[in-house]
Amino acid sequence: MNSKITFLNDQFLGFYLLGAVLLLVVLIYKEFGNSRKSVFFLRVFIGVIAISSLLAIALKPAYQSTKKRNKAVVITEGAKEAQLDSLKKIYPKITKIEYSSGDFISPELEAAGEVFVLGYGIEEYDLFQFKNKKVNLLPAELPAGIDKIIYPKELIEGEMLNIKAHFFKPEEGYKAYLKDFGGIKLDSVVITEADFELKAKTKVKGEYVYQIEIQDSVGNILAKEPLPIKINTAQKLRILVLNNFPSFETRYLKNFLAEEGHQVTLRTQLTSNRYKYEYLNTEEASFSAITEEFLNDFDILVMDVSSFKQFSVKEKQDLEMAVRRDGLGVFIQQTENSFQQKTLVDFETQLDGLPKIKWPENSEVEIAKFPYVFRNSVNTYSLLANENNLAFYRYLGRGKVGSGMLQNTYQLVLNGYDEVYREIWANIFKALAKPTPEILHWEVENSFTYKNEPLNFSIKTALESPKLIDSLEHEIPLLQHLDIADDYSATVYPKKAGWNHLNLAIGDGISNISFYVFKQDAWSTKRNADILESNKLYFNKTMTGSLSDFNYKSINLYWLYGILICCLGFLWLHPKLVKN
Repeated sequence: MNSKITFLNDQFLGFYLLGAVLLLVVLIYKEFGNSRKSVFFLRVFIGVIAISSLLAIALKPAYQSTKKRNKAVVITEGAKEAQLDSLKKIYPKITKIEYSSGDFISPELEAAGEVFVLGYGIEEYDLFQFKNKKVNLLPAELPAGIDKIIYPKELIEGEMLNIKAHFFKPEEGYKAYLKDFGGIKLDSVVITEADFELKAKTKVKGEYVYQIEIQDSVGNILAKEPLPIKINTAQKLRILVLNNFPSFETRYLKNFLAEEGHQVTLRTQLTSNRYKYEYLNTEEASFSAITEEFLNDFDILVMDVSSFKQFSVKEKQDLEMAVRRDGLGVFIQQTENSFQQKTLVDFETQLDGLPKIKWPENSEVEIAKFPYVFRNSVNTYSLLANENNLAFYRYLGRGKVGSGMLQNTYQLVLNGYDEVYREIWANIFKALAKPTPEILHWEVENSFTYKNEPLNFSIKTALESPKLIDSLEHEIPLLQHLDIADDYSATVYPKKAGWNHLNLAIGDGISNISFYVFKQDAWSTKRNADILESNKLYFNKTMTGSLSDFNYKSINLYWLYGILICCLGFLWLHPKLVKN
């Protein structure tokens, strides 16, 4: 027990003290002159005790009391009976709580000062119930399976699907297969180490579910995990190519771009003031001067350094404004003696003397390059995800200006490496393209969503009062950001596994939002690994619970009433007894 005293009605302390002082003044005034000196002090003393008792009754004094709190154990998926038995031996009165995803167990946890969590842990959206609790996580061991995976959720048709995954506790002879939506094997790998990779080329646009299949050394299927991927149609770009002289590099590049469906306008200088114009997938429109208004019709400009140097001062200013203000993308084709020449931006380079490099994804493929490398610097980014020093870009306002060490890439086509050639240039143009204005942009908080579990997503749109409708024509409430008018958030609980769709009304049309919902047994190893990780992070931050309850117990007021009555009785009877 703690003897610390407090007052339950201390919010009125000032008024009560004022009243007590006034009563004391009245008592002293009444007794002064009416009693002998010795009797006067006695009666004032008794009066002070009576006033103090009355003040204490009004303030309600209480003392702090400590009560030992109970312990509780929460049983989650994967919990072992042996762990529970061990806890019961140590704490015979421990409270047992069963948990499954979505359960509200906060009332059962209320009386617990210390909590043990057995198994894989608590779903992230249920962790709020353990706020300010002291929690000991006793994790279960994960079963063998894929516990980590990185792959693109959306791709452009024709792009390579690259999957990087980690297998927990692999055994000798395990194999991983990547199958398409029709069950056809696209790639396979023997899992000699925990990390493995799978690749495949995408073809037709649509919403598909690929499969990763794990087999043991004798061909038994150990797991089949779904892999949802949305394949989009490639953006058709408007590309302007300016060359100071004809080259094989530009010839193959313009043919590639045309085959991809892009609109290409090519101007090649033949002699002084004489040009050759070519138009692929677009209408003819000859031009001479380069203006900002003219460049506004294009998404990307490809030019060599010589062409840039021949621009007038006005043309250079208009080009820079088209990049800064309108977001035009620019790719500078270099020559061996042009790397130190300034164009729209400065690229920091240094000589490395290497005329070729091996393609990271295929060591048999060699790519010719200029004998330089780019230096990493602020505001400099790679154009190719798998090769950091081959092609770079820098931001200039809203647009991007890129360049590369690439040289004679058309030789890849001649040597039969069309896919490598396509991957290089498709990635470069995709990264540099002028940003398209979005009527709607949305992001899902968690790409691994399961049935009947909350899915949080955000929407950014300039539309006034947007309406989000689900597949059953039910309107989903949107929460608007307090400070940013075009930012909204929402939460849904999908009931159907597979591809789900939401519709956002845009004027007279409808914009579709799609996401994939997994069945409860899909990706179990990964799901449990993620739960364990989130639990460790959360419980490490919130171990602030108390093993005891502290409350205040009121002092029995009968004692104070007794003292008050005795004092008042003395003050009333004393004069009468003395007279008699």
